Amino acid sequence: MNKIKINNNISPRTYLIISIFALLMLICAFIVTAKYYIAIKDYIKINATIIESGYRYTGLTSEESEINYIKVKYEYKNNEYTKELRITDFLISYPKVGSNRTILINPNNPEEVDNHYMRIMCSIASILLLIFTLFIFNAYRIRRKQIN
Repeated sequence: MNKIKINNNISPRTYLIISIFALLMLICAFIVTAKYYIAIKDYIKINATIIESGYRYTGLTSEESEINYIKVKYEYKNNEYTKELRITDFLISYPKVGSNRTILINPNNPEEVDNHYMRIMCSIASILLLIFTLFIFNAYRIRRKQIN
């Protein structure tokens, strides 16, 4: 069985402080993520057609920040809407113009569409912070046992 090796030059108190800080960040990320999920609890699924897709640069140069987006067209209660959405393409194949995509809309305000990108990014951040917090807290526990 492999034992976890931690830096013996770092005091248990330092690991504890980092653990507490990581836990606070995890709580904040979880709250933001929960807010996204609560906000869309009454949203409904509808089919939308992708009418445009591409990349947009948000920094001063193209190397700074590139965002992927799609523009979708959808119909709800005989009204047609278009909305630009930021997307991720690392988990799915990049969507093609003319293809369909399921989106979530607010039935009370059909122009309001789920911010899927931010919801997914917050979920990923929460999971990564949870893992980091567990590892650092475990390092604190191991280091405290070494001293006692």
